[in-house]
Amino acid sequence: MDDIHKLKEFLKKGLYYHNLTELISLCDKLADSKHPLAFFVLRSIFSGLRNDLYERPLQAKESDLINSNLVEPIDKLLDSVMVKNSETEIYYQLSEIVKIYSHLYDN
Repeated sequence: MDDIHKLKEFLKKGLYYHNLTELISLCDKLADSKHPLAFFVLRSIFSGLRNDLYERPLQAKESDLINSNLVEPIDKLLDSVMVKNSETEIYYQLSEIVKIYSHLYDN
């Protein structure tokens, strides 16, 4: 199984502290791929989430908020990378993920 498939498998398990650590490691391995920007941005998001969750319990409501807003768009981005969609499409998807992440706790 290649690293993108591993990333998708950990993503399906949810964005929890241990999984975030694995996702960060996989993004580091993919940094030299054809899409370094995508994996740098994902790594930054996963690191930010992991830092937010460090030494505090994740409440169910917060877990639902994080997973329901981020998992699907990230999974779609990874699909786009795997099927070699255009750079423009991947950039658009990354922009949407960054918007979601930056406004995750607004409400």
